[in-house]
Amino acid sequence: MSTYLVLVNNVLDRLNEVNLDASTFASARGIHAAAKLGVKNAVARINSQKWEWPFNYATTSETLVAGTNLYAFESDYKIADWESFYIEAGTYGDKTVNTIRLAPIQRQQWYKWHRELDLDNVADGRETPSMVFWDSSQYFGVTPNPDEAFVVKYNYWKTTTTLSLYSDSVTVPENFNWVVEQGALEDMYVFLDNDQRAALGSVSFDKAISQMARILIPQDISNTMRSTVVNFGNDPFFSFGRTSNPML
Repeated sequence: MSTYLVLVNNVLDRLNEVNLDASTFASARGIHAAAKLGVKNAVARINSQKWEWPFNYATTSETLVAGTNLYAFESDYKIADWESFYIEAGTYGDKTVNTIRLAPIQRQQWYKWHRELDLDNVADGRETPSMVFWDSSQYFGVTPNPDEAFVVKYNYWKTTTTLSLYSDSVTVPENFNWVVEQGALEDMYVFLDNDQRAALGSVSFDKAISQMARILIPQDISNTMRSTVVNFGNDPFFSFGRTSNPML
């Protein structure tokens, strides 16, 4: 992946401007500062357009605690891939288990069918979990509550950090640098008071993002996306699976 500095200089090259280096990056002024802002805005816009970008997809694990239902997501969590949760095969206390998929359920289902049983067994837990549910934007839950320190693994899409230092890595794949640069140029034309080119650049940037999505997110090939939604009723994050969530 490319660095912030590399992308800024690529944009400056396209405008026939002098490049920045590690010593001049932080103090950039005028058109050079505009190029920095343009790249930053372009990357942010790309990340906000599609939360399912594969370059923001990560895997993590959580060691469960006997009797405990709820666990915090990672600090950079945006949305979970709810079909990915599973208990890792292994020996836990006096239990040896194979890989166990955790089936996603609604939080209301936990309230109605499982919560009382879990709450009555918080000391030692009930048994090996078989289900997972969304509890809030910061927590997920498993049920039955565990009776051993099982290791749960799952995948999720990350939030991204704002570019700042010249050496910061841009998560957009290097072969799509041109998309970032196209978005940055849109900002540059605004800075240069070239409204006509700025308007054309906006259209070109939107098309570039769509083209990148068709390549990196196959279901974007058609307007009718294959849906694997689990209906979670009125929960704010009601759309679990590979589909857009309006709350993101």
